[in-house]
Amino acid sequence: MLRNIRYFELAEFLSSNLQSVNNLELAFEDEYFNDEQEANQLSNALSEYRNIRNLKLKLYSYNSTEKSAFNLGSSLNSCQHLSNLELNLYINWQLVSNFIQGLAKCINLNKLKIVFDNISDEGIIETAPHLTQIPSLQILELDLQEQNIGDSGVNHLGQCLSRCSKLKNIILKLDLNKIKEKNAPIFSPELENCKNLTSLLLDFTSNEVTDDILSQISQSLSYCKNLLHLNLVLENNQISNISSICNPLSNLKNLQILVLNFGCNNVSQQSVSELGLVLQQCISLISLNFWLNDQTISAFSQFLPYIPNLKDLKLALDNRWVSQKQEQQLSLIVLKLKKLVFKQIIRF
Repeated sequence: MLRNIRYFELAEFLSSNLQSVNNLELAFEDEYFNDEQEANQLSNALSEYRNIRNLKLKLYSYNSTEKSAFNLGSSLNSCQHLSNLELNLYINWQLVSNFIQGLAKCINLNKLKIVFDNISDEGIIETAPHLTQIPSLQILELDLQEQNIGDSGVNHLGQCLSRCSKLKNIILKLDLNKIKEKNAPIFSPELENCKNLTSLLLDFTSNEVTDDILSQISQSLSYCKNLLHLNLVLENNQISNISSICNPLSNLKNLQILVLNFGCNNVSQQSVSELGLVLQQCISLISLNFWLNDQTISAFSQFLPYIPNLKDLKLALDNRWVSQKQEQQLSLIVLKLKKLVFKQIIRF
């Protein structure tokens, strides 16, 4: 039985007759689905791959109808073993929305990654509700980098994700968008309904996130009570005070892995000290990845020996400001932490 196979041309795929594969990748970079006939050929062929478990589908030019896009998604309902789907859809958001709507009967689909192209708040508001209809979804990655997403889109997306009650892992990449309003919470309190959510990555790099928005994000985190792994990336924004994240962290009693990146912000020494105090209370924390600059390095390093069960430490130093002397002093502190299994200091 063939286990893995990849096709770059539609004609080759249609003539393959290799429906026994488990892992399939279709990367149609030079194919132009300009009419319904070609789109239906792809849908009909995919529906025959009933043993497929993992599918990567890349469409760069799909100009057929919304009905055809829905049928393409629906064709995967015949693939009853399909559990992992990765979509790179460089097509208009209306077709993406209809495709995802067609996935509603993929009963064993538990992992979904979507890379979007040219989508705005309107597209998110139209598309996100369809994610709630995928019955077994547990792992969701949405790559929305460099799009036109603003506050209303993020807010609506959060509300929809809170209705995906089986989610265990959310990866949400929103870097280089237009998030800037303080009155647009990222998630609603209903996120507490996601009892199984244990891993969360939020990337807001290069937006216009202020202290007020960070406070909203922090409030959202307070609903994720069962988190084991939190990765929060807020590089290159307008943040000076990170103390709002302290209270949610103190309530995440099971948190084991924490990644915080506030690089290229003017974060105050006082708020970093407050974070250090809180991390001493995180008794389940075993892995920490944190960013430091010349103003925060001494304030934070004094708390490292008192994080009770820390085994894995990675510190990223701002190369523009941190001196060699400061790095050496930090290295001496880290070297004395005998309980660490892994320790790393890097410059960026």
